Amino acid sequence: MKIAMSGKTKPACPECGFAVYNRRYSKCEKCGASLPAALHMSKEELLSLWERERLENELEALRRKQSAGRTASDSEGDDGFDFIDDFSPGSDS
Repeated sequence: MKIAMSGKTKPACPECGFAVYNRRYSKCEKCGASLPAALHMSKEELLSLWERERLENELEALRRKQSAGRTASDSEGDDGFDFIDDFSPGSDS
């Protein structure tokens, strides 16, 4: 059984040679053969990844909820620029 994992080649299924594109799967996406542990994520890695993705999704949902809370009236007349009303060039005040 040969595992292709040199620096320049992509990891491949030892059974059919199909490239391993997603290390989340423990089986080859083409032939279904079990992949060696070196070619897929461990359960601990998967759990860590899922937890990170869950937190990122929660943060994104919170950001969307906060930005949706701003209504047109909240930003009415606000073009994002702050102007000084009594500004005249050359004055020190």
